[in-house]
Amino acid sequence: MPRAKRPLEKSDANAAEPAMKRSTRSGDAKNVDAARETESAPSDPPAANTRAANGKSADNSEINAPKPAPKKSSAKGRKGAGKGKDNAAPAPQGENVEAQSAAAEEPSTAQPAATASSDEAPWPWVTVARMNIDRRRERRGKDDEEPSEEEINAAKVEFEKYNAKPLSEHPDWPWRVSKPARKMAAKYAQDVDKRDPDIFGMYIYNDYHGYGTAEVIENMLLAWTTEYQKKDSSVWELWKHTEAIAHFFALMPELIGFGNLEDGERVNEILNVIGLALLSTLNKLEAASLLKPDGPVKDLELVLCLMLDFCSGYDVDFEDVVWPHQVVAYANKAGLKLDKLHNMRKDLERYSEDKLDKKKKDLVYSAPKEDKFEFNKKWKAYVSKYGIKRGGKKTVGGEQYDITKMRKAERIKHSFDKEDPMDKMVIEGTDDEDE
Repeated sequence: MPRAKRPLEKSDANAAEPAMKRSTRSGDAKNVDAARETESAPSDPPAANTRAANGKSADNSEINAPKPAPKKSSAKGRKGAGKGKDNAAPAPQGENVEAQSAAAEEPSTAQPAATASSDEAPWPWVTVARMNIDRRRERRGKDDEEPSEEEINAAKVEFEKYNAKPLSEHPDWPWRVSKPARKMAAKYAQDVDKRDPDIFGMYIYNDYHGYGTAEVIENMLLAWTTEYQKKDSSVWELWKHTEAIAHFFALMPELIGFGNLEDGERVNEILNVIGLALLSTLNKLEAASLLKPDGPVKDLELVLCLMLDFCSGYDVDFEDVVWPHQVVAYANKAGLKLDKLHNMRKDLERYSEDKLDKKKKDLVYSAPKEDKFEFNKKWKAYVSKYGIKRGGKKTVGGEQYDITKMRKAERIKHSFDKEDPMDKMVIEGTDDEDE
């Protein structure tokens, strides 16, 4: 599968060995990019990038990138999702819309609480280097939030030691993930790049990247939902998809286009669906006796911390989105420690089961049952509201915002230099040789 790797910024101490030289656009100066957030990099050496971050090389020096067209209001990262009520996304550019159908809108009500489970994961676990979001959390509030050269060098050494190594080699290392989830997260991150006009030297319209990111998130949720609604769904498959979602957000902590979408209501609804999927997975794990510390789910506590970190970056309406508090309640119920990221104390001051009303708290502490959190009902409502009709039924996700699928003439029309950017880009693959 082709892959566009996002480079690290200089401020990221988790840099890996320099990647190979690459050319994204004619006229670019020769430069060496740092690898993508190293925790997602394949086990082989970091491959070539398709761009430099913000038009700069890895050493933060300017490169000869095209000057971007004026964009709308200054983005503020994940914080401050728009509050607009206009739910209609602008018509996407491109063709070859994926004929991927949504999960059945009328799921089986006979789905058992836990099926196709086993005591051990059917795939290997690997360690990864400490994630950059945790390094940023540690530096937050310091006079100098930029990492020192010593920190950067130490992170490179750590990357060589831990990245993509079997967990059995470093059983006490807290940063770990299942091998397929790691690969999936990197693929989803690449899919976001494919929907970013800035990478291609293009301008389409202000919210194009934001809606493209929403499309990728919907694809992640669609994959999870398809497994969830199977009569013989596997709790391990569900966990794999949940891991991939958590690690995707860890790799892409500042989804500026998504967080600043004009349609803030849609952002909140997507966040709510993500949370309900997580809670529904925890319900399945509990039913399979897998919701416990030091159990077969090797990264359970880490994934919950990653999801709380993700949610803390968005201003959501907590009258409607209460799942972070319920995640904390689940952790308390199962005896899990939410301490895998730096200074989680601040997050746990914000998220607490004490902030839940009795009904929602009792739901967490009740015994596992089929679709305990009514995910299917919420998903059906979301697809009905935001889906696009394809093949006679509404569905979400797809690849209509994927610029690599766009007609050549369309790319040329929207490019700054009126040439096809695909003629000047190198896109690397994500597939590991051993998988």
